[in-house]
Amino acid sequence: MAKKLITTPISDTAQMPIKKGTLKFLQDSHFENVATIIKSMLGSAYDPSKAYILYGLNVTNVSTTYTYTDGAIFYGNTVYQVDGVTITISGGNVAVLNLAVTQYTTDADPVTFTDLTVHNVHNIIKLAITASTSGLLLYSDLIRPVLDISTETERAQNVENSIIANVYQLKQSWATRSNISDVTAITGTASITGSIIRYKINGQTMYLKALINFTATSGFAAFKVLLPSGVNYIGIPTSIADKCVAFDSTTEVTMKAVCNVSDTTIITMQMPNGTTFTDGNVCSAYISMTIEIA
Repeated sequence: MAKKLITTPISDTAQMPIKKGTLKFLQDSHFENVATIIKSMLGSAYDPSKAYILYGLNVTNVSTTYTYTDGAIFYGNTVYQVDGVTITISGGNVAVLNLAVTQYTTDADPVTFTDLTVHNVHNIIKLAITASTSGLLLYSDLIRPVLDISTETERAQNVENSIIANVYQLKQSWATRSNISDVTAITGTASITGSIIRYKINGQTMYLKALINFTATSGFAAFKVLLPSGVNYIGIPTSIADKCVAFDSTTEVTMKAVCNVSDTTIITMQMPNGTTFTDGNVCSAYISMTIEIA
């Protein structure tokens, strides 16, 4: 419902007397419009029994001394200003808010009516914070919603970006490399008979899987795996191996995946101390790894 005062009939010769209902009409219209806007910003979470902080009312304390900043509260379809204050809270007292009425006196109150009676009619109604055991509102019950449009816009954009990234990750196909030269034995000797390295990149994360076939000889202990080129690798702290194993027909051992300190484009797959495979056995190694990139 929109309340609008029609002024078309008013002229110099046809003046409109101001009635009590006219003033109430104008005042109610203002209150209703403000309340409607705030309720729309609060959305479906709005509860008419609750009080909402529109801004300010931040609190700091040292021991039992609490300092509250200026602010405003929306409660009962009305916006109330709240003056900042410092109070002492002790014993069973808590911070409460109660209505505080003062008068606007600049060419206003008191007003002498036509019957010569005097009235204060320009009320300034605020909520005041005090320390007590009870009050109209408890400070601890106040709700601080997110009303800042820029904050809400940023939050929505972050959610959208996250969804897009996840969809991109699901849709992106895996790239495959199968160059034997990408894998070398760096401790002992082993004959690399084949390798497949599969990877895909989502934002600042690379997902990598590699399968290496090799023939073990005595003394073999580690592989060096060359990562895909054209990527800026961050290095040691941000690379995590989900699985790293080596196995033949009878033995399986867990390997350690280590990023090269001097060259972050290389991963070393390290056997545990004392691991041996039978000479000539056909063996395999597998790694599944998540790598952060810049």
